[in-house]
Amino acid sequence: MNFKFTQEQETLRKEFREFFEKETSPDLLAQQIEEQDCVNPFSEELFKKIAERGWLGLMFPEEWGGLGKGHLEHFIFMEELERSGTVSWAMMDSVSITVNVFGHQLLNYGTEEQKKTWIPKILKGEVRIVVGLTEPNAGSDLAALESKAEEEGDYFILNGSKIFNAGWLCTHIFTLVKTDWKIVPKHKGMSYFLVPLDTPGVTVDSNLMTHGKCRRSVVTYENVKVPKANMMGKMNDGFYMAMRGFAFERLQFVGGAKVVHMFNELIDFVKKTRWDGKLLADVPDIRYKLADIATEIEIGRLLSFKGAWQVDYREPSLIDSSLSWLNGNEAFDRISNAMMDILGEYGLLESWGKEKKWVPLRGKVAMGWLDSRALTVGGGTSEIIRNAIAGRLGLPRN
Repeated sequence: MNFKFTQEQETLRKEFREFFEKETSPDLLAQQIEEQDCVNPFSEELFKKIAERGWLGLMFPEEWGGLGKGHLEHFIFMEELERSGTVSWAMMDSVSITVNVFGHQLLNYGTEEQKKTWIPKILKGEVRIVVGLTEPNAGSDLAALESKAEEEGDYFILNGSKIFNAGWLCTHIFTLVKTDWKIVPKHKGMSYFLVPLDTPGVTVDSNLMTHGKCRRSVVTYENVKVPKANMMGKMNDGFYMAMRGFAFERLQFVGGAKVVHMFNELIDFVKKTRWDGKLLADVPDIRYKLADIATEIEIGRLLSFKGAWQVDYREPSLIDSSLSWLNGNEAFDRISNAMMDILGEYGLLESWGKEKKWVPLRGKVAMGWLDSRALTVGGGTSEIIRNAIAGRLGLPRN
């Protein structure tokens, strides 16, 4: 076993880190949050700069214009993006879903013509893809979705809606809908379509806000004409594509990276701050909590990079990606609670503006704590992920 990255990978990491240090800052993020009135603002300018450096093509083959690296290199990029603390969740979503989720489906199931059309657009940063799975009446039970597509000449006519997605910051939605109602069981009659969000009949309502003020969207289809060429994979095979795709989707983020910037700032804070005449760093309970957080972060990294390694050197592993997803999301929840315990009532204060006297860490802990609950629900609840892991262990799924 070799837990070291190669020299080439470390050089890439240094390049990524220097880029984010130069192109992003806490003040710039605070300005974007204020202007867009949400904690997950999107910067098209930053997205374009990332594309210009070729980093959206890290794991695309060279014959398609990519850099021909691997999932490990993409993960190193994502880790640096997350750990910076100066890039919003919206940027992470747009990069990860476009490249990691949709990109893998395109490479695995797309026709040659679809690859020729969409890979160059992805690499140039001309398209940003959101996945359309969850519906108002269908979430954990994906087979219960109600959106449908009916054949009409050279088109399919789509009707229905998708909810809790990042449609507001994207150009296209990669959506799963019913294409056959007669097939039993019901999950066998689904297909995937790539739909431009500016297509007539598509509406994007982006007024959904989580309790952490994270913006989400509802995408609605009303008699939307989609060319048959925009169907990806075999007709009625969409459910199985989705299941196979979860091995990649659950490897979107590097466990622990989400809180590294907060953790480092918290370490600095407790070293300098006194309470009741005692330095916080000298309080045993605080030291123990910080040691637990450091352990959680390292476990998350190892699980995530093991999953990425599986993709590059063996086969995508649903159990490894599920372990990474479950641990990373629940660890974020535990870590956020531990940080709140350390900061006490000051941890409840929110501020993304200029540094204020009474608001430690710019209010990041409060916002992270509010966001943490959503992570154990979105993309598959913790219970669903546990069920998937149990199934892979040969246990009954119900």
